[in-house]
Amino acid sequence: MLLITAYYFQQLGDANKAVYYFEKSAEAAEEWNPQLRGNVPYYAVSKHNLLFTYSRNRMQYKMRNILDKIYEMRFTYRTLRNMIMRTWSIYEADYCRYMPDYPLRKRKLKEIEDTFEKHFAKHGTVHFIQACMNLSTAHFCDKNFKKALQIINLLEVKEGFNDFKAVVGIIKIYKLILYFEMGKHDLLSFTFRNTYRYLLSNSTYKGFEKTVLTTLIKMTNANSLREQKEILGNAYNEML
Repeated sequence: MLLITAYYFQQLGDANKAVYYFEKSAEAAEEWNPQLRGNVPYYAVSKHNLLFTYSRNRMQYKMRNILDKIYEMRFTYRTLRNMIMRTWSIYEADYCRYMPDYPLRKRKLKEIEDTFEKHFAKHGTVHFIQACMNLSTAHFCDKNFKKALQIINLLEVKEGFNDFKAVVGIIKIYKLILYFEMGKHDLLSFTFRNTYRYLLSNSTYKGFEKTVLTTLIKMTNANSLREQKEILGNAYNEML
């Protein structure tokens, strides 16, 4: 009943009440099985939904304790263990990209990559996209652009990825930003034209996409770092 109530308020867009009932459902699961051993799908579902809600509402400060708990959980069924580790990977990466001062950040990113390779081969396309983007952007924040590009390129061979036209457009734009940061201006010029045509042909060339592409053109033509900072400032205001 607690989970159903939480879903109800989540659908209504009432984040505070949704979080409250998700938290209560997780507490009830812990009271029922304090050792968190065996098969406890109810607890796993509660934690997954809590992480989703915290992430969606940018409440990363509430995620750390849950991430640590589910990482330590041990299930009898391997399928359930794999499921909870996929959840952990997605939201641990999300936490790391927003918490650059987290002391264990580098170690966690390495653990995420190991888990990613082990558990994501049969993962659903939507969650695979989410995991790749979270992990890639976490490396982007560290200015490890080569690693970020390597991870995001995994999406191109994922079955069903190209069915999500709007998402594909966003990923293409993200790769343009990576090429710019890596100084690959020749590749940027070629890929820019392909991305522009893709966005137009799929009717996804809208406000966000226009702003980013226009900003990239201006950035590549800028004559100084000061000019680039001014361009980025204007783009930021336009995004808001």
